Amino acid sequence: MLIVRVEITWKETWLVKKLEVPLIWIYNIIMIIKEDMKKELVIRMDMIGEWFSRGERGIENWCEDVNVDKIRKVWDERDGEDYDDGVLNVIEERILVGDGGFIWDDDEEYGNSVRGISGCMSRVDDLLEGKSVMIECEEEVFCIGSKSSEEVEIDFCKGKIELLEN
Repeated sequence: MLIVRVEITWKETWLVKKLEVPLIWIYNIIMIIKEDMKKELVIRMDMIGEWFSRGERGIENWCEDVNVDKIRKVWDERDGEDYDDGVLNVIEERILVGDGGFIWDDDEEYGNSVRGISGCMSRVDDLLEGKSVMIECEEEVFCIGSKSSEEVEIDFCKGKIELLEN
């Protein structure tokens, strides 16, 4: 059996530890890390949406696995506002599209609104940080988060209160 000598040095205390481990252990650790790098980032997310159209209203809940790598791939391959639909689930598509360009600030143009498809990766970053994302569309409002469904619903209510106050 081949043994590899590994030397670990902590510069703060100048302590040197010598460790002898079989080469197969190092190989196995490298292979585990390599396999982990191939895995896609999938997170369980909840989405609460309220819709209102022609005098009717409703509230719907979704809970699905969201593949962040798939969102990134579709976002990278899009052509302006056009993207390959049918690839993403309901929550992934809402994260990608945002409000679909319904609302934009005075200093923005329609094509680069952070609330539309251009702001997809900022929404993904917020979700990865554990924040909930509020998306306001013409006839519906959504809140997406990776917290428990109750916490996402609380964030949804807080978001609606902010909308009503502004």
